[in-house]
Amino acid sequence: MTAGVLGTLAASGVVGVVVSAVARAVRVPAVLPLLVVGAALGVGGTGWIDAGVMGDGLPLLVEVVVGIILFEGAAALRPSSLRGHGRTVRNLVTVGAVVTLVGATLAARGVLGLPWRLAAVVGSILVVTGPTVVAPILAHVRPRRDLAEVLRWEGIVTDPIGALGAVAVLELVVARGEGGFLAAAARYATTLAVGVGVGGTAGWLLDVALRRGLAPRDAGPAALATCLAALAGAEALRADAGLFAVTTGGLWLGVRRPPGLDRVEGFLTEVVGFVLPWVFVLLSSRVDPAAVVAWGPAGAGFLAALVAVRWVAVTASTVGSGASARDRVFLAWVAPRGVVAVTVASLFATALGAHGIEGGERVLSVVVLVVLGTVVVFGGTARPLARALGVLAPPARTVLVVGAGRFGSALVGALAAEGVPCVLVDKNPARLPVERVEGVQTVLADAIDDEETTAVDVLALGLVVAATPNDEANALVCAAFARRAPGAAVAQLPTRAWALRREGRHEATRWPFAFGDRLTLEQLERALEGGATLRTVDVGRPEDAASLRARLSTPFRPLLVLRGDGAPVPVAARNAVLPGSSRVLGLVADPEVA
Repeated sequence: MTAGVLGTLAASGVVGVVVSAVARAVRVPAVLPLLVVGAALGVGGTGWIDAGVMGDGLPLLVEVVVGIILFEGAAALRPSSLRGHGRTVRNLVTVGAVVTLVGATLAARGVLGLPWRLAAVVGSILVVTGPTVVAPILAHVRPRRDLAEVLRWEGIVTDPIGALGAVAVLELVVARGEGGFLAAAARYATTLAVGVGVGGTAGWLLDVALRRGLAPRDAGPAALATCLAALAGAEALRADAGLFAVTTGGLWLGVRRPPGLDRVEGFLTEVVGFVLPWVFVLLSSRVDPAAVVAWGPAGAGFLAALVAVRWVAVTASTVGSGASARDRVFLAWVAPRGVVAVTVASLFATALGAHGIEGGERVLSVVVLVVLGTVVVFGGTARPLARALGVLAPPARTVLVVGAGRFGSALVGALAAEGVPCVLVDKNPARLPVERVEGVQTVLADAIDDEETTAVDVLALGLVVAATPNDEANALVCAAFARRAPGAAVAQLPTRAWALRREGRHEATRWPFAFGDRLTLEQLERALEGGATLRTVDVGRPEDAASLRARLSTPFRPLLVLRGDGAPVPVAARNAVLPGSSRVLGLVADPEVA
């Protein structure tokens, strides 16, 4: 590998990680700053990052990343989570997708003046929305749960459907000079059969391995290896069959739900979280900002046409669903395109050039224009629009406690008494309270399994506390709800002191400790068993915990600050300074714990 290629890979990786971290911190879709920064550092800007030095390696890398994205997205699909709004989602990814394909194609032809072949490719690519841009917008806007679920699942489902549909359109476009429509249809059917066969076999083999416990701790790497093997095997048998294969393999896992799939999803989410920004910076470095700006008024007109097309697609998809006019307006307004659209466009731009069809770079510039426009416009105006339409969800102040032990049950009871809505989850029915507590929703489920916790309104969650007697389970709970409820704070309660001593090597140290680094579940449970109680006290002015204990003349260990309409905030240190005009929930216990 030459120094130029290595330097390009290193620079794009570092930039991708840094930009993504900053975007996450300010809660904006990462696709926007990644596009802007990548283009600014690319050939159309400073020239510091030049993906052209990778030659044929770039399309190959892009195909691998798209394959991992589709595999991970397909494995995340759960039919049961669509209860109540599955019909709308189904219509959006079928009827709505067709309307978008046709409408975007006509707009690309009529407004932008693209040749029909290029217009069809653009229309097929713009079918996708994508969870990587929809999720941050929903976390910022916080619409009603039913609307959020429809948009979230539309983004997840259209990723594989849209990408594979775009492959079909590209196949037909290329076929114009290679045997015509019938020959293209035959090739596509053969490609589909090979992809489904290879992918189904790969998914079945991994399913069997997970069920027989052959890879309990290496489930994530085994899944990634299976994905890459399916991609390579299908491509070796038939060009372009790889995307069908990885999608089929992922769907097999998502439907079958073998043991250890939670590890697979967590691992793949982390892999995608790294490689996607990395490759996206590489791709955006190829974008010429001047080519995007050059669309001028025609580009603005095309964006307006896409809004009209989206309205038609949503209206056609929600007929008979009971959706109100306000609901339809909101659903129609939130349709940002993101990483998958740009990635597929870059892949197709190379494919068109390989088949002697000019205009691939124009396709890429149009898609980049749409991504920038839709993320800026929809992301910037969705919350004011939701507020005006009256479709915002209540403030996110619900506390989810996973683990119905002595402490978990006592915590939700004390919070509920203060008017804080709570959810208590445990997979052991013997641990859940028999009598219903006002303000506490009890859920019998494995908290790691999205399918079993569909009753939990994740958009209402302000704080998640993992307090089971298993450190690895607590870490997995935090990972699951950090993904499902990006607007909520997640924290874990170490089980005992040995978990703290293993910091840096134990999975339980990957997430913030619930109440500081020297308070464990074992200590809290022992204190409650010995007669300790949970109590709330008023703090009028800023005061540290030591002076509060002196004022109360009692050993009081603050745990949570209850302030305003927001979610309770954990107190991470024994002698932390407590804010004024607040109530503090804490443990009245022996001095060792307090």
